[in-house]
Amino acid sequence: RDLYEPQQGAMVMARALTGLGLVAIASPVVGGALVAAWGWRAAVAAMGVAALAVGLLVAWRVPESARALRPDATRLGPLLRQAGAVLAHPSFRAWSLLVGCSYGGIFIFLASSGFVLIKVLGLGTGVAGAVMATTSVGYIGGTLLCRRWIPRLGLAGATLRASRFTMAAAVALAVLAITDARHVLAVMLPMWLFALGHGVNNPCGQTGSVAPFPQAAGLASALSGFVTAVVAFGIGLWLGHALDGSVRPFATGLLVCALGSLTVAWTLVRRLGEPLPPRTDRA
Repeated sequence: RDLYEPQQGAMVMARALTGLGLVAIASPVVGGALVAAWGWRAAVAAMGVAALAVGLLVAWRVPESARALRPDATRLGPLLRQAGAVLAHPSFRAWSLLVGCSYGGIFIFLASSGFVLIKVLGLGTGVAGAVMATTSVGYIGGTLLCRRWIPRLGLAGATLRASRFTMAAAVALAVLAITDARHVLAVMLPMWLFALGHGVNNPCGQTGSVAPFPQAAGLASALSGFVTAVVAFGIGLWLGHALDGSVRPFATGLLVCALGSLTVAWTLVRRLGEPLPPRTDRA
C-alpha cells in the first residue's frame, strides 16, 4: 500500500504470489523426500533453516517502504486508536473475513492432507508430497486469472468471478463428506478448485484489507494477518479432535470454509469491498 494504489497493488501481489506458488510446489516434494530419507526431524530442521534465511534477508536487504514515518505510531495510545479505526472499517472486515475463510480451507488441507493421503489412502510419503504439490498448480492458475481479471473487473469483481470455483468445490466437498469416498481424485479435485479460487481471493483480499489505510498499511496488514491466524488456530484445535481415520473431517472443514468464502464474497465484498479510486482533486 505504501508503493501502489489498490488495483495496481493487487496485480503486484498476485504476481508475487505466483512465485510463492512455485515455492509451494517444491516444498511438499522436498519435505516428503526428507521424511522418507531421515525422518520428520529433518523436515522440521529444514523449515528452521529456511526461516532463519528469510529473517536475515528481511533484516539486511528489505528497505523501508513508508513514505513518511510517524514518531508516535508505536506509542500505545495512538496505536490503539488507529487499531480501533481499522477494525471498525467495514471494507477491512469484509476483506479480512474473506481471506480468513479462504486461507482456512488451505490450512485444513495443509494440516490434514498428510493424515488423509498417507493414513487413510495409504500413499507413501514421497508420493503424498507430490500429490500435495499439485494443489499449488491450481493456486498459481488462480493468481494468473487474478492478474487478468482485476483490470477489467476490479478487486470485488474478480473475487465474485472466482467464487464460481469455490462454489464448484463446495458441491464436490459436500458429495465427498456424504460418501466418504477414499480415492485420491475424489479428495484432490475439490482442493484444486478451492485453490484456484484462493489464488484470486488471497491477493485481492490482502490488498483490499489495507487499501483504505495508506497512513497505517502495516497495522492494517498485521491485523488482517491476526484474523487469519485466529481462524487457523481455531481450525487446528477442531482438527485435533475431529480427525477420525476417514476423509469426512477434511471434507466437512473445507466445505464450511468454502461456504464461508462464498457468503462473504456475495454479501460483504460485493457491497463494501471495492476500493475507491484515488482522488485527483487538489483542494
